[in-house]
Amino acid sequence: IIKAFLFANFEPSSSRRKARKTEQFGKPLECDFPHNTVFPGVNSPQDYRELLKKYLAIAPYLLPKDPGDILNRPTLRHPDLTPSNVFVCPDTFNVTCIIDWQHTIVIPLLLAAGYPRLFENPDPEPSTGLVPPKYPEDYDTMSSEDKAQVDELIRRQSLFYLYRVFNEGLNKVHLQALQDPLILSRQHLVDFAGRQWSGNLMTLRGALMRMRDIWQHVPGKDEQHECSIAFSKQEIKEQTENEPMWYNLNKLVNHWRDELGGLSEEGWVRSEQYDYAVERNESLKAEFSEGGSADELEKIERGWPFQDHEEFF
Repeated sequence: IIKAFLFANFEPSSSRRKARKTEQFGKPLECDFPHNTVFPGVNSPQDYRELLKKYLAIAPYLLPKDPGDILNRPTLRHPDLTPSNVFVCPDTFNVTCIIDWQHTIVIPLLLAAGYPRLFENPDPEPSTGLVPPKYPEDYDTMSSEDKAQVDELIRRQSLFYLYRVFNEGLNKVHLQALQDPLILSRQHLVDFAGRQWSGNLMTLRGALMRMRDIWQHVPGKDEQHECSIAFSKQEIKEQTENEPMWYNLNKLVNHWRDELGGLSEEGWVRSEQYDYAVERNESLKAEFSEGGSADELEKIERGWPFQDHEEFF
């Protein structure tokens, strides 16, 4: 019964609530800085609601049709398995405690599968094989600073490598889910559809377009079932032209998050990094404000991403 309920309600109910709240309380919003400098103006919450309607139309087909399929298995997902949240006994090396469960959810395995942050691939390109990391041949001649950077990269690469080795041996069902060819497209779509209205139409619209493009491979539909969502040629053209710049700006914001001590999207930072993050946030803002025009300064002040925001649905 639990499996069938979860299979039928894994995400649409949440997105329906988002759509209702967006309709009731949503306000026109502009994007945060730096996106508001390239994509100026405000976006309508009604446009976002229309995208959510498109998502709700195809959500029932994103998972395998059989509720008993192993990839539909209800799975407890802790979204923040970082070293600071996992306690290990120094004598036995057994995990003794895991904390910070406030955002934990139960979702189908196919949506939960992935690499915890602690074991994520540190390289920009996805791994193509199971090969242990190696130090560069010129390591011995490097400066101390360069060696430290290489050591950290090797450490993270080793964690990623060992996680995959043990995952393959001890958790074959998870490995099966990771090997699903649609896993990222599906997870990205569900993730973007579950976020509250923030003035951003780009990510959800792009995820919907990509799912439409691969519709013939979606597992939950009948063979003759046509995709029920559509976009105009103009919408597709604009998305194709604008999306690369949007994601380049995302990379810049992610770089700033690293500069702020690993700030999460929700604004969390380790307690020992808090004072540094506050100070660095002010200096970052000052750096980008220096020499700016009145219009640019207004956009920075209004849309700086690392400040308190009023919550809008």
